[in-house]
Amino acid sequence: MRENTLKPFLTSELSKALDSPLRIAMLAWFVSVLIAEALTYFFTQSFNLTTFVVTSVTSIIVTYFISDAIISYRQTIEEKNRQLQRLYFDLQTANQQLKNQNQELDAFAHTVAHDLRTPLSIVMGHGALLSKAWQTRPPEKVSEELVVITDTAKKMSNIVDDLLLLSSLRAEGEVTVIPLNMEYVIKEALRRLDYMVASYDADIHIANSLPAACGYQPWLEEIWVNFLSNAIKYGGRPPQIEIGANLAEDNMVRFWIKDNGPGLSAAEQQNLFRPYALMTPNNSDGYGLGLSIVKRIINRLGGDVGIESHPGQGSKFFFTLPGNAKSR
Repeated sequence: MRENTLKPFLTSELSKALDSPLRIAMLAWFVSVLIAEALTYFFTQSFNLTTFVVTSVTSIIVTYFISDAIISYRQTIEEKNRQLQRLYFDLQTANQQLKNQNQELDAFAHTVAHDLRTPLSIVMGHGALLSKAWQTRPPEKVSEELVVITDTAKKMSNIVDDLLLLSSLRAEGEVTVIPLNMEYVIKEALRRLDYMVASYDADIHIANSLPAACGYQPWLEEIWVNFLSNAIKYGGRPPQIEIGANLAEDNMVRFWIKDNGPGLSAAEQQNLFRPYALMTPNNSDGYGLGLSIVKRIINRLGGDVGIESHPGQGSKFFFTLPGNAKSR
């Protein structure tokens, strides 16, 4: 039993002694001391056992402790270097993130100014026209002007809603996602778009059964409002919209919405979800902030977003969500 215990110990100590050039050098020094004692005995024919034992033990102690201390110090330095490298990498990452955020804020300010300036100019122009000539204009013309002002104000309100959503998305920390009844979420979104559905006479068909997926309802409702409003505005006349879902790989659920619009080219699709890229399907009104925020939300919830579209064949927007609830 003792032999079985001693053998692993000696093997371990020998491995430690040979695990670096420094310890090998110290071991060589110890061996040279023994050789020196042997040569002293050979030439002088005298041997002092006490001196030999003291020299040997001292050599062993010095070899072990000095080499162990130096190696320990070297390992400490190496660990400090690794920590510095990690800190340097983290600093580079933080600097890049800050740079990206600054660029994003610049693009954000430009997009907001662009999106708000046009409807604001329309409201101001029609308002000025009415304030000067409303008494002399025919009632039907006054009614038309008021409709334009109201519709434009709604567009501005939608932009403000996008800004508030983006602000909450930035400010909100970790959110807990739960399994959602997506049919209910879609119907809540449609309730907010009743006026738009009626105005465009949109025909919306929702699949009979949609699989449950995990998400954060306030954000998902905004996503459906965005997709539905875009499908209504940029779909055919009248818009014909289909909504469905299917199971994807890795326990993900893929939701999609298809319209009968003119479709988008490959070049337009590449820029569609780029942060704050302005898409202008009809050269006067664009997707604006909405789709970049949609992508940010879906990525935050652990999914992905995309589009399948060909000119003349409509567009099919989709996003994926996990089937298992996690904090995001």
